Amino acid sequence: ERCHAALGDLSRILDRRGVTFTLVIAPMRPGYLDAHDPDGTRFARHRARLAAIASAGGFFLVDAHDALALPESAFFDAYHLRAPITRELTEWIIVQLKIRNSRMDNNMEGLLH
Repeated sequence: ERCHAALGDLSRILDRRGVTFTLVIAPMRPGYLDAHDPDGTRFARHRARLAAIASAGGFFLVDAHDALALPESAFFDAYHLRAPITRELTEWIIVQLKIRNSRMDNNMEGLLH
């Protein structure tokens, strides 16, 4: 809870300064999640909290875990990807940033016209 509250505080501070950021929910090793969150409720609750904070304003949330659905073999440990997979993640994040920037540009055009 404290981490979520701190993220909300950071988001509001940056929003007041006109700064928009992107938060990426990183992929996690399926076996780790199966062992520590077998029914998926903790991770789902965490993602829902992040989405609620993001929708309150200030940042763009992208979920690399769901989007990429990486297999067990992609991971070195619970969180860290093996070298060949890091490129795939990086390229996916770049695409998401381009989508975010396009949305922001479209919003700005609407304000100018």
